[in-house]
Amino acid sequence: MKILLTTESYYPNIDGGAVAQHNLAHELKKLGHNVGIIAPGCFYKNLTEKDNGTTIYRTKAVKLPFYMNSKYYFSPFPLFEVRKIIKNLNQILSTFAHHILFL
Repeated sequence: MKILLTTESYYPNIDGGAVAQHNLAHELKKLGHNVGIIAPGCFYKNLTEKDNGTTIYRTKAVKLPFYMNSKYYFSPFPLFEVRKIIKNLNQILSTFAHHILFL
């Protein structure tokens, strides 16, 4: 099955959601699923990364200077990039983070 996870925080961030989704993605891959993750990047540039058989689609992001010691990046308007990724991947199952529920 093709699975696309979307989140506002993902590895290498160290917080509960980021760690849980990273572990979930790797376990789903071990079960034979094709797993993609959409998450904020660390630059104002869209990037694609590979991580142990999963694909991470990083959307443009900005650093939040006063949150988590300036180690947190936020994608302010990911809607258009997320729509492009979903359309291009033709994914079957998606889970959406709170900031992109309006697809």
